[in-house]
Amino acid sequence: GVGLGMVQPATAEYRSVGEFGTSGIFLKDTLKIESIDDPKVEGVTLYISDFSIPITEKFANGFMEPSAIGVTCARTGPLKMKDSMSKSTSGEEVFSESRSLFFGKAIRVRRIYDKARETLLYIGYSDRLDKNSDSNKSRFKSAICAIPLNADPVTVDGAGIVPVAQEN
Repeated sequence: GVGLGMVQPATAEYRSVGEFGTSGIFLKDTLKIESIDDPKVEGVTLYISDFSIPITEKFANGFMEPSAIGVTCARTGPLKMKDSMSKSTSGEEVFSESRSLFFGKAIRVRRIYDKARETLLYIGYSDRLDKNSDSNKSRFKSAICAIPLNADPVTVDGAGIVPVAQEN
């Protein structure tokens, strides 16, 4: 994982997709990208990006990590939802990861089902117990992506993406 400890609600599994250095001369900040398959919706993969800072900076800042989570989602196969998937307006947590040893900070992704539009929404955000150590106001930032459930299947040919008629 990209953080200090992984909590995996509903047995979400993740894998590292990539990482690269961003700012810094010798010890660079690192942007890490991970993918997570939704454990209750087969055919949906989430991609999460988040920063990691060098150990020297962590030590100087009480082992605090920044939390500027990015999230996007992709339909990666036929969609199959488990009956146990929450359909409440508050949804359910798909992913959570601790980002601090001492300040109760975590990044999270929640799934909400929009029944009226037949769409799954995935919302990435961070939270913390100590609101005084939030100098960049990251607790007010979020990211969102959507997977429509009623989209026509598509196929790719030499001309691009072409809708395919559904069989009855």
